[in-house]
Parts: sequence; structure tokens; C-alpha cells
Amino acid sequence: MSKKIAAGSSHLVLDLPVGPTAKIRSEAAAKALSNRPSAVATAFGLRSRIVITDGTQPVGRGIGPALEAHEVLRVLQRSADAPIDLRERACALAGALLELGGRAQTGEGQQLATRTPDDGRAWAKLQRICEAHGGNARSADGAAASRDLRNRELKAKA
Repeated sequence: MSKKIAAGSSHLVLDLPVGPTAKIRSEAAAKALSNRPSAVATAFGLRSRIVITDGTQPVGRGIGPALEAHEVLRVLQRSADAPIDLRERACALAGALLELGGRAQTGEGQQLATRTPDDGRAWAKLQRICEAHGGNARSADGAAASRDLRNRELKAKA
């Protein structure tokens, strides 16, 4: 949350997955825990919503940051092999944020959030963000962007 506060965020949605192998084992524990981050968010002027989700299964198929990032790219690019559960979780959380920010009525946020990857706006936005950070956003698999970043880091160290 500290990064969100430092970046000047005004709204925050936190996902609390609950399940027998998740960090939070019961819905009661999740509800009890949710008071803490909500209080911190409020103390820093953030509007927040805690979303308790199903943590009984991993979301997506990849394990580790690189594979998970590739899955996110597949979702944003509307690839046929994109994990459906990752897309659904992302749209549910984005929908909660749209509702919290007043961009969607309660109960309508997920439907609105689903349109963004469906019509290509989510992928286009990620490309603009990558370009703003000096990356190669046109790379379909992210490999070129990674190489560009590594090359810049190496030049900076030299």
C-alpha cells in the first residue's frame, strides 16, 4: 500500500484470496484482517474496498513472475490461450475499482471492466504505459522489451 500512497493514488482495491492453502484460511479471518488495511487506507485519504475472493485454486497456469506476466499479456492481447480465470479475476477487481471510483454503478463494474480487454483498449493502454517508460511496447511476447530494458541497465552501469 505504501507504493500506492507514494504514487498519489486516491482509490484502492485489495484482493484477499481465501482458501485452505492460501495465506488467509477462512472468510472470518479475511473479514477480521480487512479492517487493518482499510483503516490504513482511510488514514492516508484513500478510498478502499476489500474484495474477498476464492483462493482454493491458483489463478492462471503460470508459476513465477515471468510466466505470470506472459499470461497477463495473453489476456490483454485477447489470445485464445489466455487463462479465463485470470481474465475473470482481473475484470472483477477492475470492476470493483470502477464502482469505488464512481465510474460504474454498484453491481455493474465488472461488466464495464470486461469491455476494456474485449475491445482492445486494455492492450493499447499497456503499450502506451510501456512506451512512456522507454520500453518496446510492440513486442508480442515481451522479450524485446526485456532486452531493451537490460541493454539500458547495462549501459547505465558502464
